[in-house]
Amino acid sequence: MDLKINIKNDIQILGYPNELSHVCINFITNAIEALINSDIKEKKILITVKETKKDIIISIIDNAGGIDESIMDKIFEPYFTTKTKQQGTGIGLYMAEQIISFMGGKIKAKNIIHRMGTKRILKMCNV
Repeated sequence: MDLKINIKNDIQILGYPNELSHVCINFITNAIEALINSDIKEKKILITVKETKKDIIISIIDNAGGIDESIMDKIFEPYFTTKTKQQGTGIGLYMAEQIISFMGGKIKAKNIIHRMGTKRILKMCNV
């Protein structure tokens, strides 16, 4: 599995470091699980942190093939999961959304075409 991290050293994120770490770990874990369950031979994750004039954007992109569009609007709901009960509770992305919202930010997921191929992306803005 190939992991690339693109972060400028001079970016400062104000907020709750432990909670933000929890959110990032959740996203990365979901990306790893999606890649493990995919037939992709060259498994890749790209983490990017960039600053715009008004936001700091954390993007976690994988090449596991995307999120099924039929469930995209449900993934941040409490207890929604595509996993079995032994594998997940459906709380991870819900809690991530709650944490980022509490910190004054927004979180979203979408499928994109990226130079790595068709990807899913989870973005946190205004953190």
